[in-house]
Amino acid sequence: MKPTVKVLSLFAILMSGVFSAITGVAETAPYTLLKKEGDFEIRRYENLVLARTSIENAERSRAPFSRLFNFISGDNDKAKEIEMTTPVFTHVKKAERQYMSFIMPSSLALSELPKPSDPDIEVYELEQYTVAAVRFSGRLTEANVEKRRNQLQDWVIENKFKATGSMKTAGYNSPFTLPAFRRNEVLLGVTVP
Repeated sequence: MKPTVKVLSLFAILMSGVFSAITGVAETAPYTLLKKEGDFEIRRYENLVLARTSIENAERSRAPFSRLFNFISGDNDKAKEIEMTTPVFTHVKKAERQYMSFIMPSSLALSELPKPSDPDIEVYELEQYTVAAVRFSGRLTEANVEKRRNQLQDWVIENKFKATGSMKTAGYNSPFTLPAFRRNEVLLGVTVP
């Protein structure tokens, strides 16, 4: 990527985060809270439309963000801009292919979503997605994620929920938000008895 493009991408990411933080405009994916216990929750997302792309290398995690950001900035068959929403999901299971996903605004059905120009972006829909979640501040480092992943797995077992999918991280803030003010989560798909 050319230095000018890198700077412009970084500026766009910064401005989207700053704008959202100041105005509160960024939509957060709506869910129903089924259980809360401290930092742990059980949630049901009724319907999520996502755009995802693979992360070939953990060191290049900005590249998938840029691909997805370009898609919502108009790099699609309708040249249509799509509002940025939160959170941004990253699949964290190391044995499988890793992905980064942007959640599309709740006002857009899958059938209304423009097709990505980038063949490495896939759009899909999750219905009745129930997760266990643990919330934390700080940075989304491997050590922080691993600690929360272990806590979440223990909580799921203690509460007799059944894991049904791989884990994801959820990031809600721009990379320029001070770590103490960040909202991060580790999520695990579950079935609730």
